[in-house]
Amino acid sequence: MPVRRYVREIRGPVGFGPLILPGVSAAVIDLTGRYLLARHVAGDQWAFVGGGIKPLEDPRAALCKEVAEELTAVEPDVNGLDSAHRAPCHAIT
Repeated sequence: MPVRRYVREIRGPVGFGPLILPGVSAAVIDLTGRYLLARHVAGDQWAFVGGGIKPLEDPRAALCKEVAEELTAVEPDVNGLDSAHRAPCHAIT
C-alpha cells in the first residue's frame, strides 16, 4: 500500500515513531441485522468499513465517502450515526 504524501511529510520532522492519524469506521448493518465487513488489504483479516481522514476533512463526510466506496449501488445514510469517540490505539485483529 503506498504511503500518502502528507504522511511522508509528517515523517520528515518526527521520524519513524508512532503516528496518531485520524480515521473513521462504521458498523454498516442492513435491515435483517447482517453486518458489512471489509477484507483488509493485508490478507485474511476483516474489519468494519473505514479509512483515514484527510487534513481538514469533515469526519461525517469522510465516513460517507468510505461507506460509498464499499456500497457503490447504495447511497450511504449516516443519519443513524450513534457515536463518535477517540481511542488511544487501534489495531485490526
